[in-house]
Amino acid sequence: MAYGQEGHIGISFQDSLGTANVGSLDYFNFISEGLVENIEDLISESLTSRLDEPDAYAGMRGVEGDIVLEVNPLAIGKLLKAWAGQSSMSGYSGSCYTHEFIPRSGDWEEERCALQPCTIEVYRDTGSAYQYFDCMLNTLTFEIAQGTLYKCTAGFIGAQFAWMSKTTPSYDAGSYFSWDVVSVSLAGSGVSHISELSVACNNNLEGKAFLDLKRYPSRILRTDFRTVEISGNMLLVGDAEARNYNTKALQRLIMTATDPTTVALGHNTLKIDIPKMQYTEFPANIGGQGLVEVGFSAKGKYDSSSAYSIKFTLINTTASY
Repeated sequence: MAYGQEGHIGISFQDSLGTANVGSLDYFNFISEGLVENIEDLISESLTSRLDEPDAYAGMRGVEGDIVLEVNPLAIGKLLKAWAGQSSMSGYSGSCYTHEFIPRSGDWEEERCALQPCTIEVYRDTGSAYQYFDCMLNTLTFEIAQGTLYKCTAGFIGAQFAWMSKTTPSYDAGSYFSWDVVSVSLAGSGVSHISELSVACNNNLEGKAFLDLKRYPSRILRTDFRTVEISGNMLLVGDAEARNYNTKALQRLIMTATDPTTVALGHNTLKIDIPKMQYTEFPANIGGQGLVEVGFSAKGKYDSSSAYSIKFTLINTTASY
């Protein structure tokens, strides 16, 4: 019998599509995972003098699923690089490194890969481990609400599956961010009336199969624009934000999580910078007695002066990703 608390997940970058890599796995504490190998049924359409459905053949294969975790300031860097497609170390002070993750302006490999592929090991506390490879991080969503820990959902898609011998996990040190270390700035000013906030990043990737003697995608490329979507809840304080919705104003949104504990003469920090946020919904309605709260939605737009639609800045004691 398997216990979830006895399982583990490890992720590593591959050098190329088609070749799994288990030599440099980074392990993550996680809440839940839903990675699966999908195998389509290929049903014959031939009539066989029977009323029953014909046999099924193994059709297209592929991998997809989410991993839900609480944000660790060390481990999260690997996922940020996997979604953005690149990282850079932009500063060093007091044994703390500053990393920037800005989405790539082009594909990792133009012909086959929008992003650098990953190998994911999932051990489910029984027998062999499950190995998913040629995976790419399609969606990455950050969520924080008052009274909770900072959470992240990583949505992968991939091509291949195999069994493997389980490895022995080792985990990064460091605690998680809680709601009381998260601050929000809107249009250059700090705000204190937002009770929950979500930032959802989507690469809009899709696996494509061809007549190449393979039953799984041999290319994982983009099918639509890369998008950044924001949603949350705020108190209705004045009419400034309702007017910004009315005029389709563009505002800078910055959400910063800072561990107050000093680490190597610095602080573990994760900052999400969206230079042009534009409301898509701002229903300032009265739902009954009590405070008036607005459940809003918005999108992050590309800012030509910044050259990005979203930037993640991570400060921690890890030298590189």
